[in-house]
Amino acid sequence: MGTDSQKKTSLSGPAATSTLTSTSASPAASSSNPEVVVPLPVPVPPMRLRAVRRGAPPGSPGTATAPAAQPAPASPAVVANSVPPLAFPHRAAAPMRIPSAVPAGPVSRVAPPAARPGLAGSPAAAARLGSSSASAIPAAIPARLPVIPPSGIRPPIARTGPPSASPFEKSIRDFLGYCRIECGFADATLAAYASDLRELAAWLESKSVPGWQALTYPLITDHLRHLDTRGLATSSISRHVATIRVFGRFLESSAMLDKDPADLLTQPSNWQTVPDVLGQTQIKKLLAAPQQTDSLYLRDVALLELLYAGGMRASELADLTLTGLHMDLGVARVIGKGNKERIVPIGRPALEATKLYLGELRPKLLRAEKPTDRLLLSRSGAPITRIVVWQVVTKHARRAGLRDVHPHTLRHSFATHLLAGGADLRAVQELLGHANIKTTQIYTHVDASRLKHVIEKFHPRP
Repeated sequence: MGTDSQKKTSLSGPAATSTLTSTSASPAASSSNPEVVVPLPVPVPPMRLRAVRRGAPPGSPGTATAPAAQPAPASPAVVANSVPPLAFPHRAAAPMRIPSAVPAGPVSRVAPPAARPGLAGSPAAAARLGSSSASAIPAAIPARLPVIPPSGIRPPIARTGPPSASPFEKSIRDFLGYCRIECGFADATLAAYASDLRELAAWLESKSVPGWQALTYPLITDHLRHLDTRGLATSSISRHVATIRVFGRFLESSAMLDKDPADLLTQPSNWQTVPDVLGQTQIKKLLAAPQQTDSLYLRDVALLELLYAGGMRASELADLTLTGLHMDLGVARVIGKGNKERIVPIGRPALEATKLYLGELRPKLLRAEKPTDRLLLSRSGAPITRIVVWQVVTKHARRAGLRDVHPHTLRHSFATHLLAGGADLRAVQELLGHANIKTTQIYTHVDASRLKHVIEKFHPRP
């Protein structure tokens, strides 16, 4: 038909694109308004479209069949389209409207910069939908469309959050990872290394040092002198020196420094101090300090008995598990420093206190949502920590009238009482888990009665 418009439908895949081909009725219009293809980027289902006569009444022959909810507009300037609207269930549906007068030449889908406010209902939003008029925006499009700059690229989003990390922090993290994975150091050692290195990094930043590449031997000695002026004990400064020496070797091996600046650093000598120990009478008073009216009475009694009976460290007792405690054999499998395992015998009083705790109190403390294999639990059902062990010991020591008593005091007392009873020094070393027997020899200077007995027995003129 020469006077009718023709519709062509191109279907490609599940998302079909409908194109409209307009042909003018008069020869003049044909020469001024050639065939123009307007893309409609709206998914349409496979359907047959028939020719539409401009201005024909709905339902007449040659008109397109449109859904009942979308009647053709009455205006002759608008052609009814049977393409369904965008599916937004929270908004009312409206038919897509296409202007009948299409300008000659290719239609651009990018609006000019002047007509680009950026939200739905604007000329820019209309252009992005394939129309050159703002009136072609369907009512079903929400009003939260993003702003697209003229280049078609979204503007970069400003990064927010904490400021950039210290130039020293990455190397500290790499070093701690190396110590944990390659060397297998304990968590307490890693925490000490991290504290010492971050304190050194803070001091270097106060001196305007740019990074570890500028670390020198004079800077290290100045930092150690600064620690001494702060009143740190010699043992604490010695730990800082050990940390810096290990970290210096790491910086050299990782090619961050050509030479280890801490190579000439020497370890300060510590004074040999005699550890504080409790007498047997004081031990009895401490073990009898928990009162039966305490809600955690059975747990505290078992904790104190196990500390003194096995000579364990606070962290070793806190990490003791049910599978590591063999009640029938009277021994405990303890994991010490450096994940070293040792077997510690447990005496009868400690075993009896532990049995009472396991039978009466631990089932009440255990929570179904917090299953654990740890032996000693807190009031909330969580495993206790070494801090809790320290708090329990100091609490009952004050109640017993004792001062300056901590978990390691019971460990010192355990070793001293064994040596006073005639135990072999090598056996005490194994029970304590010392790597070097020189560490155990200090307990030989504590018991004066034993030394006197040795002199009386072996000296030719006692």
